[in-house]
Amino acid sequence: MIDRPQLVTQLTAWRSGDIDEPEIWQWAQQAKAEIQGEGASDELVHDIVDSLSGLPYDLIVVDDVE
Repeated sequence: MIDRPQLVTQLTAWRSGDIDEPEIWQWAQQAKAEIQGEGASDELVHDIVDSLSGLPYDLIVVDDVE
């Protein structure tokens, strides 16, 4: 189950440059698959993962996290 601490860890790593756009997009794709199977801890997590995974990876920019 994807929870807020996992989501915050990924978004923080992306924002700080530790992971790049294709990596956050791949994580979002995997998280979405996990959410569909197990669920998310809450609707906010679900909505953010859904939004990130719905974007083409080449259109994701770090400003999306803010």
